Amino acid sequence: MSSGDLNETLRLVQGIIFAVNARGEFAARSREGTWGSFLEHAIRTVPIYSRLPIGDQTDFWLGRLKEFPFVTRGEITKNLGHFHSDQFDPDDCFEATTSGTTGVPLSVVRDRASYYGFTYGTYEDFFHTIPGLREEIRPGKCAVLIVNDNPKIDENLLIHPGLQYARIRRIVLRQNIEEDRSAIIRAMRESPLVVTGRPRAIDYMIHLVDGQRIPRPTAIITSGDNLHEDVRYRIESVLRSKVYNAYASQEAGMIAMECEYQMGLHIREDTAICEIFDIQLKQSNFTGCGELVITSNQNWAMPFIRYRTGDSATVETVQCKCGRKGHVLSQLHGRDSVYFWVGGTRINPSIFNGIFEALAIRQFQVCQVARNKLMVWLVRSHENAEMQRQKICKIRIDMKTLVPDASIDVEWCDEISSPEKKVQRYVCVSAD
Repeated sequence: MSSGDLNETLRLVQGIIFAVNARGEFAARSREGTWGSFLEHAIRTVPIYSRLPIGDQTDFWLGRLKEFPFVTRGEITKNLGHFHSDQFDPDDCFEATTSGTTGVPLSVVRDRASYYGFTYGTYEDFFHTIPGLREEIRPGKCAVLIVNDNPKIDENLLIHPGLQYARIRRIVLRQNIEEDRSAIIRAMRESPLVVTGRPRAIDYMIHLVDGQRIPRPTAIITSGDNLHEDVRYRIESVLRSKVYNAYASQEAGMIAMECEYQMGLHIREDTAICEIFDIQLKQSNFTGCGELVITSNQNWAMPFIRYRTGDSATVETVQCKCGRKGHVLSQLHGRDSVYFWVGGTRINPSIFNGIFEALAIRQFQVCQVARNKLMVWLVRSHENAEMQRQKICKIRIDMKTLVPDASIDVEWCDEISSPEKKVQRYVCVSAD
């Protein structure tokens, strides 16, 4: 055995020992932790909530939740220490940052049980949610292949004690087509049960392997970006498996996920409470359409309570065919929910989706750069110059039909955004 192999083996063993211990903490919290005790913990130990009245843990916790203020990322960033529980030693916690897509990245501190839930527990939820998946797990088998397109992230390999010591592997695609294609084919030869990643990363993956003979995964799980229906269709066609969409965040962990009937994303109401915030009225409801507000009881070192995500969503109560009745994210617009102003009229830019889907444009962005002026960027494909010219003409004509008062420019580019950031289809820079 080489020194490199020995180091890798030691790292895996240490990871297993940590995960087993943290899993015990996570399980104990799941048994003992209630919403009431979580909110009481926040009031007693988190400075920002210390002025709230201390009540009885048996109090109706939804009523208690309404006593907490709404908080934003900016408010937390400016007063970071005020949101940390004084019961946890920072040296015994784990720190990660959000992507910073909408501003300064937020530093999130997690206790050990929360870290286990975010790093390991999420995959256990996947295997419990998707029918028949858990029965396929075997010790040492590749249970999950994580596909990431952020070159700043490291590749890694985990052994998951909660999935019969199966493997979770993360590979990073670095935008070198030949190297990335080789890496994907090698990884897929391990026959992973689940392939997961941002829709953009999976879309790039299928672009690399289309036409190749690779094993079929049992399921594909996407999260992190908006999943558009044309992207879902492309992924399912190439990988020959069903796509399940999920909503997760660094701040709150796994929040909601589709079941096989895809009647919305089932909110994990044992660990996450979703509200819809009305910006004008400065109040919230548990159903409706607006800005998504999240409370998660997963992280006791840094509780996120009534956290305004900045994402636009619709929450409804449904009786699903899978047998569950409760709240779902029936629509998840994310941060694509901007509006354009053209000719004095407010326009929902999603009316343009069909134009790009019909032309099989893999990635695009429409930006309102001035009043009545739209700029369209298309990621360059392998088509010849004449075909690209024809697509530009077609897009201009079809968009002009929908918004005749708009000036429309269309250009090809090599990339729209850096890999570590979300790509929004519609952006409003200025309407002036």
